[in-house]
Amino acid sequence: MARIRSIRILAPLCGVLVLFATALPASAASTDVAPNSPSGNSAVSTNAPISAMPATCGWEVAESAYNTVSGTNYAVTDLNYSTCTRNVYASIGSYVSACASSPTGVGCGAAEVERSDTTSAVCEIPTGQTGCNTSQLSDAGYTSKAFGIIQYSSGNYAQVYTGSF
Repeated sequence: MARIRSIRILAPLCGVLVLFATALPASAASTDVAPNSPSGNSAVSTNAPISAMPATCGWEVAESAYNTVSGTNYAVTDLNYSTCTRNVYASIGSYVSACASSPTGVGCGAAEVERSDTTSAVCEIPTGQTGCNTSQLSDAGYTSKAFGIIQYSSGNYAQVYTGSF
């Protein structure tokens, strides 16, 4: 019977956890030869059950909402949360085009993260870019939400709040 060993890789700033699983024979699952071992027979125990492994630290998308008008998605606004630091930040990604001329122009917009005590942080999409991230706020003891706004055509905006987290 084969055992499964999980290797976790966290994609930077995407909040996406990618899991790769490698099947190992039962004999290989219990010990591995330590790399650079002079004798080649040093072993490292890997018998710990997966539930005993430390929790994965990283960013996850806690809440997400599309900046939609009449059924068309022009951007996505995310509230991102770190399970380790308990910090949050907001991000916005445009589906329209790169920002023509910040802070106004087609493709330009902003994101804001707001805590329940009204502390907030804002970012504006820079000229030539399609998104931005706010600075981080501590979310310990608070709830937070994100707001995003994008200009999808001259004088027309799509705005949205995410749910609270």
